Amino acid sequence: MTLIKIVDWHIGREISGKSAVVGLWLMLVYIFLSLLDELEGDSDRSASLIAETLGYAVPRMIYELSPMILLIGTILALSLMSRHFELIALQASGVTKSRIVGSVVGFSACFAIGIFLWGEFVVPFTETKGSQVGSTDFADVPETTGNGIWIRNKNDFIHIDQIDKFGGISGVSIYQFDEQGRFKGQSYAHAGAITDDLNALRLLSTTNLQVKDNRMESRLNSSQELQFEFNQLKLVLETRNPAELNIMELYESVQLRKEIGLTNDFHELALWNRLIIPLSLLVMGMFAVLFTFRRRTAFSTGHFVLFGLLFGLFYFAMQQSVGYIAILNNMPPIIGTFSVFLFFLGYAFFALYRL
Repeated sequence: MTLIKIVDWHIGREISGKSAVVGLWLMLVYIFLSLLDELEGDSDRSASLIAETLGYAVPRMIYELSPMILLIGTILALSLMSRHFELIALQASGVTKSRIVGSVVGFSACFAIGIFLWGEFVVPFTETKGSQVGSTDFADVPETTGNGIWIRNKNDFIHIDQIDKFGGISGVSIYQFDEQGRFKGQSYAHAGAITDDLNALRLLSTTNLQVKDNRMESRLNSSQELQFEFNQLKLVLETRNPAELNIMELYESVQLRKEIGLTNDFHELALWNRLIIPLSLLVMGMFAVLFTFRRRTAFSTGHFVLFGLLFGLFYFAMQQSVGYIAILNNMPPIIGTFSVFLFFLGYAFFALYRL
C-alpha cells in the first residue's frame, strides 16, 4: 500500500469516527428535545408509540444535519491531527498540503454520494412508516382538512370534507352543472375511497338528486365510481411531507402542478433543497480544511469546533432564507437555492488556492 493510499485511508478513518460521534451527539439532542415537546403537549399517545415515531424520524434528521455533522467532524478530526503533529509529520514525509486537501474533499464527495442514496431510499421509507405509525391511534378517524377540498371535474364541482393518509374519504358532495352553467343536480356520499390508480372516486351509499322537468328526483345507489379527466386526485393526495418522496417523485409533483396551472414555487424550492444538501457536503469539507490550516495558536480545538458550528448554522440560515427571498421577488427558486451554494463554493476554491 503506497503512502498516498495510507494517507487517504487514515484521514477518512479519522473523519468518519469523529463525524459518527458528532452525529450521535446531535441525534441525542434532537431526541431529547422532541421528547420534551411530546411530554409538554396534550398527546395521549403511549410511550412505545412515541419512541417508534421518534425512531422513524432519526434518518431524516441525519440527512438534514449531514452537512453540519461532516463540517464539525472534519474540523475535530483535522484539529486533533494537527494538535498531535500528524499533519506536520505527513508534510515532512513528502505529502503536500494540496494532497491532504484532496483527501478531505475526496472523502467529502464519497460521503455526499452516501447521503444522497440515504435520502433517496432510507428517508422516504422511514418517513412514510412514521406517518403510518403516527396515524394508528386515529385509524378510524379521518384527518380533517380544514374547510375541506374542492376539485373541479369538467362541469362538476366536488367537495370532500375529510381525507386520510390512505385515500379514504368522507363527506363527498358533487354539484353538477350543464354547459350553460345551469344547476343539474347534486350527489352526496357519506364515505368512499380514491382508487389505486388515482383516476377515480369510488363512492358508497350515494344519494343522487337530479332536476328534471322543474322537479327534483331522488335516487339511492349502493356504490358509484366517478372518473376524472385530469390528475386532480393525485394532486389531492400529494399532501405528504416532501421527505416522504424521493427526488423523482418530487419532480413529478412539480410537473403535475405546472400541468394543472397551480402555484409551484415552494414545491420547486423543496426539490432544489433536496439536491443542495449532498452538494453542500463538498463545501463543508473545504471549509473544514480552511478552519484547520488557518487556525491561530491562541485558539483551541474547542474554539474551532464552536466556530464551525456557528458557520454551519449561518450557511443553513442563508440557504433557507435566500430561497424564500427569491420567491417573494418573483425569481425562480433555483436561483435563490444555488446562489448561496455557488457563492460559498467559489469562496472555498479561492481560499484553498491561496492557502
